Amino acid sequence: LVIEPQDLESSRREFKLLLDQYPDNVKTPDALYKLGKIHCEKGNLKRAREYLDRVVAEYGTSTSGRGSAAVKLARDFIKLLNAPRQRDEPEPCSQ
Repeated sequence: LVIEPQDLESSRREFKLLLDQYPDNVKTPDALYKLGKIHCEKGNLKRAREYLDRVVAEYGTSTSGRGSAAVKLARDFIKLLNAPRQRDEPEPCSQ
């Protein structure tokens, strides 16, 4: 799953479509994580956190290992979002 930087809205629609049509797909945790990143890049931090939190809540305790990479990425990104920043530091979404 790839986010095309020049077309975040199109990527957002495609990931959402995957979630709507194939909620049990093996790529679901990745799509949730990518949706969180997309919303962050679009400036919607509240929605970004909802998707990132959902990855952790739904796949963070999985014993099958499904979504483990997305869970780690989501946890790390949540920490980055929550970290205090200096006034001149860029927002984590712009990195």
